Amino acid sequence: LRDAAREASAQAPLVAVELVRRAEALLPGGHRDADLVSAEVVGALLRAGKVAEASARAEAVLARQHAAQVDTPLRLALVGALALQNRAAELIAVVQAGLAGSSRLRPSEEVPMLAQQSWALTFTGDHRGGESAARRALVIAEEAGDVAMTVWALTALLVAIGRQGRYGEALAHAQRAAALAADSHDMRSLPLQPKLFLGLALFDCDLVGEARAAYREALDDEFGSGWFLADTLMADAQASFAIGEWDDAVPGLIASGPAAQEKDHQLLVSQSLAYRTIVATGKGDLRGAADLAAGIARSLQGDELSYNAGIVAFAVAGLKEAQGDAHGAYEVLLRCWRVDAARECRYYHRCLAPDLVRLALALGQRDIAGEVADLVAAGVPLAPQVPTVRSLALRCRGLVDGEVEPMLEAVSLARRAPLLVEHAGACEDAASLLVQRGRHAEAGTLLAEALERYEQAGADAWARRVRMRLRALGVRPGPRGPRDRPAHGWDSLTRTEQAVSRLVAEGLTNGAVARRLYISPHTVNTHLRHVFAKLDVPNRVALAAVVHRLTE
Repeated sequence: LRDAAREASAQAPLVAVELVRRAEALLPGGHRDADLVSAEVVGALLRAGKVAEASARAEAVLARQHAAQVDTPLRLALVGALALQNRAAELIAVVQAGLAGSSRLRPSEEVPMLAQQSWALTFTGDHRGGESAARRALVIAEEAGDVAMTVWALTALLVAIGRQGRYGEALAHAQRAAALAADSHDMRSLPLQPKLFLGLALFDCDLVGEARAAYREALDDEFGSGWFLADTLMADAQASFAIGEWDDAVPGLIASGPAAQEKDHQLLVSQSLAYRTIVATGKGDLRGAADLAAGIARSLQGDELSYNAGIVAFAVAGLKEAQGDAHGAYEVLLRCWRVDAARECRYYHRCLAPDLVRLALALGQRDIAGEVADLVAAGVPLAPQVPTVRSLALRCRGLVDGEVEPMLEAVSLARRAPLLVEHAGACEDAASLLVQRGRHAEAGTLLAEALERYEQAGADAWARRVRMRLRALGVRPGPRGPRDRPAHGWDSLTRTEQAVSRLVAEGLTNGAVARRLYISPHTVNTHLRHVFAKLDVPNRVALAAVVHRLTE
C-alpha cells in the first residue's frame, strides 16, 4: 500500500492519501514503523492540498515522543503547511527550532527551512530579513550543487526583493529558477511552482501577456498536483481584471473564493473580495460593493495589517470615495501607506499612491502628497525598466507640482502596458491639469481615451464620471460601442461563456472544461449558472440542444 501510494502521489494525490491511510490502519499498535507511516500520511495530505489536516497531524506527532528519523521530514512538511496557511509566526518558530537542533541538517533539509523562513519574514513585513534568509539558503544550495534546492532559494529570494520594488532583479531570479526547474527532474519534497512565480514576476514588470502564458504552463502542472492551483487561478483572474477583461475576471474571482476556502487560504479569500469590490464599485453597484467590502474592511482596523493590505485598502478607499466619503478614503490609504513605508514595501505603490496624492491635495494635505511623490520617485532607480513604475512617479510629481508635461509623459509610459486602472487613471489626471491650463481639446482627447478603456471593461460608473467631464468641456461623447450586447440569447454570452457552452455540449465534464480553458471547475460552474440564466435553459442537456441548433 505504501509503495502504491508513492507511485500514485504525482498524478493522483488523493488516491495516494487513501492508500497510505489504509496502510496506517493496518499497523498494530506500537509498531516500529508507526511514526514513519504517520510522516508519509502527512506528506500525502500536503501533496493533495489538505493543508490544515497535514499541519495538525505533523504537530501531533512532533508534540509526542517520536522516532528521530521522522523529526526533520515532519518539520519540513509542517513549515510547508504553515506557509500555505500563512501562519507566519508559528512557521518562524518551527524553523528556528529545527535550525537550532542538535542534529546537523543536510542541504536538502536546511535550504527549504531557510526558504520558508524567508517567506514568513517577508509575509510579516521584514523584507530585508526575508532577503537575508533566502540569500543564505541560495549559498548553501549552490555550494551543494543541488538544483532543486537552488530553485527553492531563488523563489524565496525573488519574493523578498520584489516586495521591495526591485522588480527587474526579481524577474531575473524567477527566470533562472524556471529554467533550472525545466531542465531538472528533481523538483522534490515541499510545495513549489516556479512557473507561477515566474508569472508573478513578469506581471510585476508589466509583461502581462508573458505572465499569463506562464500561469497557463503552471496550470498544466497544477491540475495534477493541486499545490498552488488556487493561487495560480487567482493570479490569472487578477490579470484579467488588470487588463480590463472583467467579464472573464469576475467568474474567476467568484470561484477562487471556495477554492481558497478549501485550502484555508484566507489571503486569497480577501483578495478575491477586494477585486470584486473594485469591480462592483467601477460598475456602479455600490450596494453590492459594500456587501463585499464588509468581509475585508475589518482587516484594516487592527494593530497589524495583512500581507495584501494594499489591494484591500485600494478597494475599500475606492468604495468610500464613490459613496462621497473622501476623507474616509484618504485615511484608509494613508494608514496603509504609512505601514508599507515603515516596512520599506513598495509592492502596492502603483495602486495606493495616485489616489492618495490626489485626495491629499484635495483635502489640503500638500505635505503628505509631496512625501508620497518623493517616496515613489525613489523607487524608480530600483526598477527603471518597468513602464508603470516610471509613469507612477511622473504622475504623482505632476499632480503635486501642477506640471502638465510630466503628466503627459506619464500617460505615454502607461500606454506601454495594457493595465486599465494605471492607463485610464493617468489619462484622467493629466486631463485635469490640461483643463486648468485651458488646453481643453487635449484634455478631451485624453478623457475619450480613458472612456474607451472603461467602457471596454464594463466600468459603467467610471465611464459616467468621464462622460460628465467631457460634457463639461462641451464634448458630447458618442453612444457606447461594441460592449453593448443583449441581455438574453446566445449573443448575450461572453466569449468565455460561449466557449464553456460549446465544450459542455461536446459532453465534457466541468473538470475537463476547466483543463481545456485554464480555469477552475468552480469557475466553469459559475459560467454555467450565467449561461443557463441568459439562455433560459434548466440544465446541460438543454444547453447542448441550444448549441447544436445554433451550429447546424
